[in-house]
Amino acid sequence: GNAGTIRLAAGNDLSTAGEITAHAFDDGNPGTITLTAGDTLLFTGKLLRSCIFCSNDENPPLATFVRFDAGGDLVLSDAFVSATTFGAAGSGRLTMVGRNITFDAVELFSATTGSGVAGSGEGEAGTITVAAREGLVLRDTEILTTTFLRGAAGSVALSAGTRLTVGAGTEIKSEADTLATVRAGQITLAAPILSVEGGGVVTTSVLEDSVASGGGITLTATDTLTITGAGSAVRSENGGTSTEAGQVGLAAGTIRIADGGLVSTSSTGAGGSGAIRLVATDRLQLADGRITTQSTEGGGGTIDIQARELIDLFESQITTEVAGGAGDAGDITIDPEAMVLQSSLIRANAVGGDGGNIRIQVGSLISDRASVIEASSELGVSGQIDISAPETDVSGGLVVLATDFLDAASSLTDRCAAAAAGRGSRFASVGRGGVPAAPDVPLPSFLIAAHELFVDADHNPAADRRAAAPGPISLAMACGG
Repeated sequence: GNAGTIRLAAGNDLSTAGEITAHAFDDGNPGTITLTAGDTLLFTGKLLRSCIFCSNDENPPLATFVRFDAGGDLVLSDAFVSATTFGAAGSGRLTMVGRNITFDAVELFSATTGSGVAGSGEGEAGTITVAAREGLVLRDTEILTTTFLRGAAGSVALSAGTRLTVGAGTEIKSEADTLATVRAGQITLAAPILSVEGGGVVTTSVLEDSVASGGGITLTATDTLTITGAGSAVRSENGGTSTEAGQVGLAAGTIRIADGGLVSTSSTGAGGSGAIRLVATDRLQLADGRITTQSTEGGGGTIDIQARELIDLFESQITTEVAGGAGDAGDITIDPEAMVLQSSLIRANAVGGDGGNIRIQVGSLISDRASVIEASSELGVSGQIDISAPETDVSGGLVVLATDFLDAASSLTDRCAAAAAGRGSRFASVGRGGVPAAPDVPLPSFLIAAHELFVDADHNPAADRRAAAPGPISLAMACGG
């Protein structure tokens, strides 16, 4: 039989916990689960599950649906929400809508598993959609769509009206399992300000020996997109036998990858790594950041980077590499108005195949001597490097300053007494003490409170006497004559 519908609604706030389940067995249709609040919706339960158990491939039931709808804020903590099918039916949609949405220790799960025999499952995993009208924050959260057999993994779409943060302990993932035959799902994140930080990860993967294709990843920010912190990554992985990893695309006004942040596609099987494309309407900044495609046997993915104003690399890398086999390294294309390289690496290398081509079209390129641009192959043909602007080596224009000491004697003038052939006045000033000033620097000014004056108009040493000055004295230079 069919499962029923579960609906919880409140005009203002709704707070609930515990377990909410809708099951359908054999060829029955599952019910839907809906939670609605006019203002704040708080779910801190241990388990919220919507499942389909189906064994009738000839008459598949309908998929299930789970929806959270908050007029105000939506908060999920210590919660598990899933929609799963064990047959030919596809999993249903998981949809969550609110003003500000916060996930803390949350698992969202959508899967199609089949009956455990290769090729028996045909349904696709459902989509997971989270839409915040203002901010969306994810902490210690896992969002996963997966396919085990013939069905494709579902897509993941997260959006925010102001800021979206993929924080520490969070993984957003779509994968195709070993027996999957179609593809991993697509992941899309969009917000004016978007950050992947504190070890947060956004990834699609094709597991080992699978013939499925990789899912793509797209991150879009109208203002700033940042990937910062050790372990923070946006990556597409392929362990399959023939197809490529999914493509990765980033677009924003300013893109910043720093402090160990990573954007990558990789392949550990016979398939190739996917392409990477970055578009910054203002600038791209890398500071201890990496953009890389890697493959053990198959071809390396291409990297295409466009920035209207500036690409600035500091101790960072942009690389395509094939570690073995006959695969060619991917090409690298970089097209900014200006580019700065400081202790950074741009490389397109291969072993058995050909090195990739590197094309840099810039109005101005400034690079220090610690930076390297190379395209080589151990056994194949090295790639070509084409730079449209002359390279400016800043360090090459530096010179070593002279170390000769100043001849202080040349800066001193003869004493006026000597110039007067032994006749003249003698003047001595007693200051505050301390280390005397260097002869080649200006004398410091100070207030004369009391002085001792020695005067001998006839230059008679016997007649010298010490005259005490009772107060400030007007002094004039005396040079005998």
